[in-house]
Amino acid sequence: MKGFVLTHVELVELKEAHRKAKRSNANAAYKINAVILLGTGWKLKQVKQALLLDDETLRSYIERYREGRVKTLIHTDYSGRPSGLSDPQEDQLRQELENTIHLSTLSVIDYVVKEFDKKYSQSGMRDLLHRLGYEYKKPKLVPGNPDVEAQEIFVEQYESFMERKPVDTEVLFIDAVHPEHNAHAKYHYSKMVQETLKDHPRVRFVFLPSYSPNLNLIERLWGFFKKHVLHNKYHKDISSFRRSCIKFFRNIDQHHEKIASLMSGGFDISYT
Repeated sequence: MKGFVLTHVELVELKEAHRKAKRSNANAAYKINAVILLGTGWKLKQVKQALLLDDETLRSYIERYREGRVKTLIHTDYSGRPSGLSDPQEDQLRQELENTIHLSTLSVIDYVVKEFDKKYSQSGMRDLLHRLGYEYKKPKLVPGNPDVEAQEIFVEQYESFMERKPVDTEVLFIDAVHPEHNAHAKYHYSKMVQETLKDHPRVRFVFLPSYSPNLNLIERLWGFFKKHVLHNKYHKDISSFRRSCIKFFRNIDQHHEKIASLMSGGFDISYT
């Protein structure tokens, strides 16, 4: 991890602590393992994928280790003493977590403040959630069944067309404005759409192979948008979320160079 490198002495200490923790404290061993990886050349993204943890959790491990080495890293604020919530309040929190998806500890902290008028730090809330039996796991994508041959044909045809297309011909990549399971929605083939295409002979629909968002350039824009509006950000309510979305698109010109680079082509074939 950039800016965090373990010395030989620190590495020896961590490995010994990990060996001991494996026997009696799996959670502590997990934290130590993460710190060892981050301090020996692994990138944050690699450790996230390997251990299925989020940025926030991994950075908190580093902060704790820097603060007080192994002892502070593996210490749990809630072991050996009651939490700030009463038993009935903990039961209510459990019920809330079972019924509502909270995407970050900040969201849970906000709920606890509103319901119980008690304030937790992010590390404190993580410890409480761990004690209650919860932990963050990065969800895995469930792959569809992409047709590799169809993808390769599309890329070949697209690149060939772009090389010889008339200068007054535009190529637009579009996406649905609502969640869909498959981009080949039936309304794309509806009578109304077909009649509209007849009235505009220069407009032609070219459909991507199924399960191939990697071939849709607009998906790169959505990824860039999510990185700037959603990732590691907590929106307390829909109004806050809406304002952030509008602000991004109103000021999209300031990202012109980065977006232009993203849209420059170069497709990756998806095999899973």
